[in-house]
Amino acid sequence: MAFEFDGKILVRYDDEGEETVYVPEGTEIIGEYAFSNAEELTALVLPEGVVKIEQYAFLNCQNLKKIIFPHSLKAVARFAFRGCGSLEEARFYENLKTLGNAVFRDCDMLKTVILPENMEEIGNSAFSNCVNLEEITVPKGILTIKQRVFYGCIALKKVCLPEGLEMIDEYSFESCRKLDGIELPESLKYICRHAFDNCRALKNINIPKNVKAIGSSAFINTALITESKSDFVVGGDGILIQYIGSDTRVEVPDNVKFIGERAFSYKKETEEIILPETVTEIGEYAFESCEKLKNITFDNNLKHIGAHAFSGCKSLENVDLPQSIESIGADVFFDTPLLDGNTDEMLILSDRFLIKYKGDDNSPVIPENVNYICGGAFANNDNIKQIHIPENVVSIGVGAFEWCDGLESVYIPESVEYIGGNAFAHCKNARFKIAYNGEKTVGSAAIYRNGVIDFLSCDKSFSLKLKMDFVSEKNEELLNKFAARQSTEIFESMTEMAYKLPIALYLTEKDDIYKAFLRRNIKAALSYIVDSGNVVLTEKLLESDILTEADAACAVDMAIEKQKTEIQTIFLHYKHQKWGDSAEERINKKFRF
Repeated sequence: MAFEFDGKILVRYDDEGEETVYVPEGTEIIGEYAFSNAEELTALVLPEGVVKIEQYAFLNCQNLKKIIFPHSLKAVARFAFRGCGSLEEARFYENLKTLGNAVFRDCDMLKTVILPENMEEIGNSAFSNCVNLEEITVPKGILTIKQRVFYGCIALKKVCLPEGLEMIDEYSFESCRKLDGIELPESLKYICRHAFDNCRALKNINIPKNVKAIGSSAFINTALITESKSDFVVGGDGILIQYIGSDTRVEVPDNVKFIGERAFSYKKETEEIILPETVTEIGEYAFESCEKLKNITFDNNLKHIGAHAFSGCKSLENVDLPQSIESIGADVFFDTPLLDGNTDEMLILSDRFLIKYKGDDNSPVIPENVNYICGGAFANNDNIKQIHIPENVVSIGVGAFEWCDGLESVYIPESVEYIGGNAFAHCKNARFKIAYNGEKTVGSAAIYRNGVIDFLSCDKSFSLKLKMDFVSEKNEELLNKFAARQSTEIFESMTEMAYKLPIALYLTEKDDIYKAFLRRNIKAALSYIVDSGNVVLTEKLLESDILTEADAACAVDMAIEKQKTEIQTIFLHYKHQKWGDSAEERINKKFRF
């Protein structure tokens, strides 16, 4: 048998026609593509000591029927066994922690899978299209059934889910046609869109009260829907999954708290809907394309309306929103007479909700009575250059100013408590002034990377340029928290020097911790100042009185090299005042005049 090794990594097995292969003792890692396309291989024995199987290691070993895994194995990377169409069993032991994405995808004959209880992760599509897999027990350590894990497992009849599971992700069990029942754990919180789509036999399922949200079409084409004896399919804690009736006037039952995503979409007969006082939220696309819908009655307990909830309701001309509303998503009334028939530059509902701005002003004035700027309200408007959010606004919705390419200046007051995801995404030329007075909840990628933000505070303010979209990564989340509280503990936990350096320079007077940080990182601080050409930060550093004569000389050299004349002059003047060396003498020495 021909094996090629790089240390303890088995790099390549040369297929010499052996049906059964014993991997040598001492091997720790099966490398990428090591056995891929080994046509004659039917059985494999891995020795104790192997801890990882890399991606594509056994890709398309079409005749591999049996593999013995060692107890030492900890991880199997993505696509490792994809296309092993003859593999019948996968039995793993106590040390296995992770299975990668699509690790057994398209293993047509895989019938038995044994997983250890202490596993931590099963990747996307791990067992998708394993058409002979009949049952599986998901380990206790798994918190999420990821996307398409069991997609297309048409023979799957029995699934045991662990207590502690929190989410069933998109398309997880789609087209598991023989799955007629499943017991969901009480810990489950989310069932995402299309999770059980086309599980035609699925009828015996009790959705726990702890489930907070059920995505669109999660149970479409299942017996739970098609054989329902009620027009209202309700699960979890009052989630209306689907309305399957055909009445023109619909009264939603009192036990419903949440109108699920697409629950009424494309109900072309429906003209009037009455929601009970128990409803607090309407999901995305809930009433999409209900073309005859003219009237909908809300109660004062309604708090949230999701994106596109009424889009395409071509008969909807008037809506009276209750005072209880706290948020409205993007394009809620897209393609409706309510929006399209409105001739005002700003559509404002109930005097509080700015739904859409259609004007072309460079600096549109938002009325003082507006409390909520709804999702997508100003999106794709290239004319806007300046926007001043008034003090009464408490919420800026998802994508509210997205793709406003001409936007240069934005002021966000203390009153704003929520800035939705992508609120200012792709506004790449804008500078932001954000006033903080306590916490602000900021959605993912609210402001485009490289955007400059002035964080304003009654205590101490600072400015910096974003490295990533705000808030999208750990450092940006910490930055948001720091802006709210200016805690030295949060500062210490930050790792991005492009944030820590300007913060320390701006706040050096506030706490000795910032001076100490600058002393430890003085070369980096000088480099940051010189590169940016920031006179304000230069003066703050000099005021901190932490520079040595050597530091000042270093700063001058950096400024000369970078051709930052103004910064060079400031440091030369400082050096002359403090240590007596004149600017002329310093320049003569540098250029040997």
